[in-house]
Amino acid sequence: MGFDMAKMRAIDAAVAVLRKEGVDIAFGVPGAAINPFYSALEKAGG
Repeated sequence: MGFDMAKMRAIDAAVAVLRKEGVDIAFGVPGAAINPFYSALEKAGG
């Protein structure tokens, strides 16, 4: 029995959850580990 689930990167899912919860401002300290998150935010239009 297989599951037909859409695939999404975990970081994109995190951004989707933040948007769903109504978050519209995010603060952070740039660095190598957080850069993929910033990239996902930009990709999502934020």
